[in-house]
Amino acid sequence: MVQFNWVFLDLETTGLQPERDKIIEIAALSMDENGEKQIFHHLLNPEVPLPPHITRLTGITGEMIRTAPTMADIKKDLLEFLGQKVIVAHNAAFDLGFLEKALGFPLPNLYIDTVELAKLLLPHTPSYSLRNLVRTYQLNQEPAHRALPDTRALEKLFYALTDTLKKLPIYALQEICSFLQDNPQGLSWYLQEILKDQIRHYDFTQQLETACVEENEKSSTAKNKRAFQWSVKALEEMFLPGGYIAGQLLNYQTRTPQIQMLKAVAKVLEQERHLLVEAGTGVGKSLAYLVPALAWAVSQGEKIVVATHTIALQEQLARGEIKFLEKVLPFHFSAAVLKGRNNYLCLHKWREFKEAVHGLSWPEKLLMSRISLWLRENGTGDRDSINLRGWEKEFFQQVSSVKDICLGSNCPFIGECFYQRAKQKALEADLIIVNHSLLLSDLKLGEALLPKYQYLVVDEAHHLEEEATKQFTETFSLYALQKRIGALLKKDNYRKFGLFSFIQSLLTKEVQDLGHIQNRLADAQHLAENINMQIHDILCVLEENPSLELSRVQEGVKHAAWWETLNILFANLRSNIVGLLRELQSLYDYIAAELDYATWEIPLRHLKAHINESVVEAQVIENFFAAGGEEKVYWFERDNALKDLRLHITPIKVAQQLYDHLFISKTGTVLTSATLTVDGSFAFLIEQLGLPEELVDTLQIPSPFYYDEQSLLLVDSSLPDPGKTSEELYSLAIQEALLKILLVTGGRTLVLFTSYKQLRLMFDVLHDPLQQAGLELFADGINGSRSLLVEELKVNPQAVVFGANAFWEGIDLPGAALTSVIMVKLPFAPPNLPLVEARVEALTHEGKDGFYGYSLPQAVLRFRQGYGRLIRTVEDWGVIVVLDNRIVKKRYGKKFINSLPQQKYYAGDTGFVVEQVRKWFKTSGG
Repeated sequence: MVQFNWVFLDLETTGLQPERDKIIEIAALSMDENGEKQIFHHLLNPEVPLPPHITRLTGITGEMIRTAPTMADIKKDLLEFLGQKVIVAHNAAFDLGFLEKALGFPLPNLYIDTVELAKLLLPHTPSYSLRNLVRTYQLNQEPAHRALPDTRALEKLFYALTDTLKKLPIYALQEICSFLQDNPQGLSWYLQEILKDQIRHYDFTQQLETACVEENEKSSTAKNKRAFQWSVKALEEMFLPGGYIAGQLLNYQTRTPQIQMLKAVAKVLEQERHLLVEAGTGVGKSLAYLVPALAWAVSQGEKIVVATHTIALQEQLARGEIKFLEKVLPFHFSAAVLKGRNNYLCLHKWREFKEAVHGLSWPEKLLMSRISLWLRENGTGDRDSINLRGWEKEFFQQVSSVKDICLGSNCPFIGECFYQRAKQKALEADLIIVNHSLLLSDLKLGEALLPKYQYLVVDEAHHLEEEATKQFTETFSLYALQKRIGALLKKDNYRKFGLFSFIQSLLTKEVQDLGHIQNRLADAQHLAENINMQIHDILCVLEENPSLELSRVQEGVKHAAWWETLNILFANLRSNIVGLLRELQSLYDYIAAELDYATWEIPLRHLKAHINESVVEAQVIENFFAAGGEEKVYWFERDNALKDLRLHITPIKVAQQLYDHLFISKTGTVLTSATLTVDGSFAFLIEQLGLPEELVDTLQIPSPFYYDEQSLLLVDSSLPDPGKTSEELYSLAIQEALLKILLVTGGRTLVLFTSYKQLRLMFDVLHDPLQQAGLELFADGINGSRSLLVEELKVNPQAVVFGANAFWEGIDLPGAALTSVIMVKLPFAPPNLPLVEARVEALTHEGKDGFYGYSLPQAVLRFRQGYGRLIRTVEDWGVIVVLDNRIVKKRYGKKFINSLPQQKYYAGDTGFVVEQVRKWFKTSGG
């Protein structure tokens, strides 16, 4: 393969739809036979108005393209430039779709999509945008939403990806080619060419590597370690100068607060109590609980579970602190990460898919190739270690482990099963790292998922009540039911038959009562088809009532005409689900009793799974439309993207469940977070979690940072009260203030919103003026995902990021990556959310103040999380601006201020805030 066979292509367009939008710029790069670079580049007149957001994105104006040639003018030269070369484009389907529409015919050229190639080779990358991939490879060519610079970046990226591709082991390339070889795609052809080249130059005499160096090193290290005799003093000494931990950390300084927390955790383990410990940023709480937990587990022969809210922190603990402690602690221990079963790929299902790969679509074959490479490289089968989006996640679910259809000891892959290996590792471990979801699922199922344990550490404990609420909520989903019925009815499929067709295919003349099974199948199919029709009818009712987005079921609602219609439709739906359940049970009973189990094991397991799901669905529907009892809130939500309606039955309080299933059954529990208190008190959390107060110790450890010196806290007190101002006037005021403040804070700024609607509005009105000032505006869900936007703040000094819910916590940007945080509103949950409304009402019925007893504490904890995004290390500095004047004008505003580690703040109008920010950056070196 020689260079002049490639042509790199990029377009800019008026929109995203080739049927109605037009090309406004085209660039192509190639090389002639002498190795000289050839460039084809034109602005084009689309002969339609140029949308303002496209000008915003690209910088191309109507004036620039008014006298430009049309596609018809350059068509001949373009086709000559493309010739028979292989086209390389980023998101090629987009560019070629526009190009072929403009030309009026399909191009005969093979093409390679660098998005597809990057997904194949870089399974962990958080974003496959051209910009992010160029940064990943550290290429000296920044894309700019203009065709020519983006094409230059594309060329460099392609050659970087090719270098990665050529380094793949020959057996990995062979498997990929086996997935893709029957497709006439440019990428398939290219991979086969690379494989041929690898085979031509392969040294077949070389010895394959078989030893696992890491495991060998671990074993030799473990031999040099001795048993540990429990001693709090010995643990404390590890953190003192010259100690096992302190001696291995560069520039380590003993942190008294960290040792204080360590002693408190040790006391809980010794005295069988519960501890709530709020440890501010910089205390080092992970090591403060991990070291005594590991020492206790090893010395006492106990097993300890550590539960985090997010999978990200699970991974961080395992790859960071645990790896570090394995090296430095004077005793040997074992730790394991365990996640829910459906996080792990099932090798039996994977084999089924591999055997049927020829019938898959091109995108699915590519995903199979990605998973194949990932499995060779990763070895855990854990889906969190591969970047999957949209339909890819649903595809993975089809090859993930599921309890009801697991073959167990009969599985030919039982010895290699990723889930069983993870469970076995957890069974043998001294310490198991899980997430809150798995922890609570285990409790709900009667401790059926985790090995027996008596000691628990809950990190990010301010989320425990929220996760418990989710776990104890009963939910029915129309979309999930529709998918399940589809899995029963499909006639045939490139992966496998629908269950009914599969059962039919297994029937032989030897089956004595063939008619019985066929009758049951016919009846079940009829009921399943009825269910599909009823789902359609329900969706039609939703279309007629577009205002039904998120609603709580109360007495008033039950008299509405739409509710009565839904009630009837769901009653009929439930009736058919129950009927289908009976037919499936009858089929199951007959097959299990009369036919060969080995032949019928797989359909039997699938039948059992459908039976179990039908039971739950029928019960939730019945309970929901009965809607009785003061201890639960009944509500439904609509998902227009999935065409789904979900029914929820949520407990108003989960304190009793947590008390009964968790705290009363554990010998010792530590709950920790940087934000557990409201105005210095743990009372709110103790009540929400149902902790037994007589057995609870509390400890509040402030952050070691000097907030008054490191940061400036400002409040714009001139803005209107959002609760007393029309949405239009409030948005106008916020827009003006935000622009003025952003122009002085500049890049490295995070703006936190409480509403996506307001975020989108502010993005639309502020993008242009900020761009004119040299700043780049990014917004969650508009031009980037959370991980990509966080990366922008790290590498782009001109980046301003607008974020909502997920951005208020969990973002760690130390140093100069983040120098300003702006909170647009105090993060009160909308009072009309079903659960919020119900919990406030419940407190009112108890004679308590719902606002002060629930809404305010929740908002304060959220506010503290947002505030904590700025100062992450002793060297960080910056400004925090609050645009909600209620923090200084309302009596409850003191609760927010008193809960911060920084009591000094300055309030004034927008001009005052702008001037204070300017002075701060000038004197602080910003």
